[in-house]
Amino acid sequence: MITEEFIKEFLKERCGCQACRAEEKEPFKCIDCGVNTLNIDEYYMLKKEVWLSIVPGDKGKLCIGCVEKRLGRKLIPDDFLECILNEKGYSEKRSDRLKDRMGFLETMETL
Repeated sequence: MITEEFIKEFLKERCGCQACRAEEKEPFKCIDCGVNTLNIDEYYMLKKEVWLSIVPGDKGKLCIGCVEKRLGRKLIPDDFLECILNEKGYSEKRSDRLKDRMGFLETMETL
């Protein structure tokens, strides 16, 4: 679960540049479309090479739709970093879109 303490620790790592100051005001705002990614239950971590290919400055957040727009393709489970945040049991509160890309969404075919 994303807690206020987690957010404070996350923000402590920022350098103070304009992008970081903007993120302090709205830390989970998608830098492309402006949606709050926490509010739509899209918090995740991609593998470094995938993330840096679409966000070279490594600053900001993106909703799944904007990640895929930048990548030019749908995300696949192999794009996600192996970490606790991305584990299936970490949070049941994820968007269906994120669950689908992570390989967690059960479809009629898998039932």
